[in-house]
Amino acid sequence: PHVLVVSVVISVWREPVPGWIDSFNGPTLPVLGGILGKMRCAHVDGSKIADIVPVDMVVNSLIATAWDVASTPDRNIAKVYAFTSGSRNQLIWKDLFKNLSDSAHVLPSVNCMYYLVMVLTKHLLLYRLCSILLELVPACFVDALPYIRTGKHK
Repeated sequence: PHVLVVSVVISVWREPVPGWIDSFNGPTLPVLGGILGKMRCAHVDGSKIADIVPVDMVVNSLIATAWDVASTPDRNIAKVYAFTSGSRNQLIWKDLFKNLSDSAHVLPSVNCMYYLVMVLTKHLLLYRLCSILLELVPACFVDALPYIRTGKHK
């Protein structure tokens, strides 16, 4: 029995096309929501390490693991393979969101709905309060705006 341990998987680094992604799993959806201005707060400890790895590196490590398992003469020895971001070049969540924010300000999306504001908090109660004040209340106001202007409800 062999085991492969992997970090949170994100979009492609180099192969086949840099930045390519076909799903919104993992941290991709909150990041996209933040960049587009649809998500303004996150329940995350900004001082913790963002242990994320690109999917093409994960696939390459799987191929290398398969080769290693196939070429091992003694198959009775259990091996554990770990593929994580490791202790070099560590990135914390606060820095990741800062880098994304800087990139979004330099090259904003044409689909952006709101100026990028991201509040990171590790406290659930504060996150829920922030979510209500910065996401729910503005959404309700925008939904009510056509009724206020025209007197007609959709």
